[in-house]
Amino acid sequence: MLCLLLFQATNADADYLLLSAMVSNGPQVASWLSALIGRPVIPFDYKWKPTRQLRSCVLYDRADLQVQRRAINFPPRSNTPTAIPHGLFSLSSGWNPQAPDKLLVRPFASAPLTLGLGRKGIRRWLTANRYQVAASIAKQFAAGGLKVVVFCESVVTCGSVAKSLNESNEPFASTRQPNQDQWRNDAVAELGRSEAIYDVGTNIAAVHHGELLPTERRLVETMFKRRDSGVNVLAATSTLAQGLNLPCDVVIIASSDRLDDNDAEEKARIPLMPHEILNALGRAGRAGQAATGFSIVIPGNPLGCDMQTKAVDYDGDVKVIFAEGDQCLPLEDPLATLFDQIEVNGSLNTEADYLLRRLAISVGEEREWRLVRAEVLRSPLPNDQHPFHGGPDGYLP
Repeated sequence: MLCLLLFQATNADADYLLLSAMVSNGPQVASWLSALIGRPVIPFDYKWKPTRQLRSCVLYDRADLQVQRRAINFPPRSNTPTAIPHGLFSLSSGWNPQAPDKLLVRPFASAPLTLGLGRKGIRRWLTANRYQVAASIAKQFAAGGLKVVVFCESVVTCGSVAKSLNESNEPFASTRQPNQDQWRNDAVAELGRSEAIYDVGTNIAAVHHGELLPTERRLVETMFKRRDSGVNVLAATSTLAQGLNLPCDVVIIASSDRLDDNDAEEKARIPLMPHEILNALGRAGRAGQAATGFSIVIPGNPLGCDMQTKAVDYDGDVKVIFAEGDQCLPLEDPLATLFDQIEVNGSLNTEADYLLRRLAISVGEEREWRLVRAEVLRSPLPNDQHPFHGGPDGYLP
């Protein structure tokens, strides 16, 4: 909003084209923009995509999970819990659990894979072992020459997935081009030695995350784009999920949840928002090169399914994965929200303080005072208790 306000203040006659695959209230945004620029704005909602997506959710035979759960809760246990991961596919648009003939379940592995084991006191439970399962599935697609992005939660887990794939594949001779060799040399020169860089070009998997140098990032991205590079897998954080134009054939989201930043000490986990999942899944599909992209989500906890009826134990993640459209994110007015916070609390928080200071630049100081005064005067607080008291005409942010 601040960018649009500033742009309109300095380029009043400019035309606008706002693009998003995720916004659900386009007409409302168009109405706001029309009021801002004083001209008609047309909302255009079109469902066509240049590629189609085949989406899948990883689950396990319910009977297998029940056997494993009983075993881990009756010690001693000498064997690691294992199960064969399956993919649930919807053959029709949307999620239709009442039509099992429109659902398909197929194995993602010919042999059982290791599941994780959570422990707290004497209690034990199965966990998804999400990154090893993701690496195993990615390896199969990469062996077929497909480009795969595995979305991971952190820099550490990116490295873990890439290491697992590279250890199970033989290194190959570098096929870097001259400009790519130059980027690699620049990265080595900056860090002092070749062992310190995130290298790419001799193994099947590479990483992409916020700790990469600009030269490392360019090297990784260009190597992954090339069909003949041999670099077929990227283990990436959300640096690739939110709109970067680096499409692939297959996307694997290694977990449908993440650590809660507000409760990091307890290592609590919260589900990914629908737009986070759908935006990441949208990286699958190379327009002009392939008609179909393949997207796979691994739930945070092992998800059971009856292999006969295809009934799943929990369909919260499944509803998002098989959503009919990507438009799931309503844009809200940040000004109204922040002004309400100021009125209720009688003081500025960090975001409100930043916004008001920016507004003085974006919409002009005189207009800002009018906005602030209008909101403040509605508040029951005495003037000398307002956060804006003391500036021009008694108000100052």
